[in-house]
Amino acid sequence: MENTKETERLFPISEYDFYTGVVKNGRQVIMGLLFPYLVAYIFSEDGSLFGREVRDCEYLPPNIQNNFNIYDKVFQENLENQFEAWKNQIGFQPETVKVKVFFDEDFQVGIEEIPEHLKETHEGGSPFKRWLNIVGEISEEEVLDGDWPEETQEEREDREEGLKEWLENGNFVFWWAKDYYMSKDGKVEST
Repeated sequence: MENTKETERLFPISEYDFYTGVVKNGRQVIMGLLFPYLVAYIFSEDGSLFGREVRDCEYLPPNIQNNFNIYDKVFQENLENQFEAWKNQIGFQPETVKVKVFFDEDFQVGIEEIPEHLKETHEGGSPFKRWLNIVGEISEEEVLDGDWPEETQEEREDREEGLKEWLENGNFVFWWAKDYYMSKDGKVEST
C-alpha cells in the first residue's frame, strides 16, 4: 500500500458512501465500511498516504442464504454507532480531503487517474478485444492472439475523444468497494 505515482496532483474526495475529513492532529482521513471491516486511510496534510487502520465490525448483519444484508436497518444503526465512536475518538471533522494517487491492493481502494476503458487507449491497447473478453465472447488467449477484428476508426475516434474530455475535465476514478467516477471538485458523478 503506497502512493503509486510521482504526480503531485491532489485529488479532492468528498463524503459519499464513505466518510472524509480531518482529525485533531491535522491528518486527512477517508473511512468507511469494507465488509466485514471498518477501514480508515490516513493521509498527511500534503496528501501523501500515511497509513491504514482496520477494525472489525462489532455487529454482523443478518445472513440470508449465505449473503450478508449490509442494508439491514439494525446493522446500519449499529454500524453508524461504531463509526461515530471511532470518529469521536480521533477528533474527526467532516471535510473534503485532497490526496495524492495511491492504491491499496489488499482492499482494492485508491485513485485511478484514467478509467480502464479509456486507459487502454492511453496506453495503446485494444479495448475492443478486452470488452469481448469481459462479456465472455472470447478467452484471454484469444485477446492476445491478434486474430480478432480491431475497433473501427469511428470507435477509436470516439474513445480518443472520451479520453481527451476526461483529461480536460480533470475527472478521476476513486475505488472503494466499487468505482466512483469523480469530478475535479471531488464529487461523485456516477458509480
